[in-house]
Amino acid sequence: MRLLSLSQETDIELMVSAAGSVVLLHKGPLARVYDWAQYDSEQRAVYLVTQDGDIQDLGLTIFDPVANRLHNTREVIIICINEKNEPEEPVFLKFTGMAG
Repeated sequence: MRLLSLSQETDIELMVSAAGSVVLLHKGPLARVYDWAQYDSEQRAVYLVTQDGDIQDLGLTIFDPVANRLHNTREVIIICINEKNEPEEPVFLKFTGMAG
């Protein structure tokens, strides 16, 4: 099932280093647990996928400079920023590579 984009549910920030390391910051707890992430080059979007197969788009357009870096990505680090504006323990997701 397609879900509303994550950016519609909470404030998010996606950071991708030149080496392809990906960090996703979000405010407050997430509504679901994700099993992996992937990039769809045709839709120019990163998706988070649950164990049940639900798919959630981040709601961010991925532009060429960032998309090129995703070729080296193997995992996504998700970090919740709590109400005290402090980071919580990170969650690591497998990045399945390019789709589309």
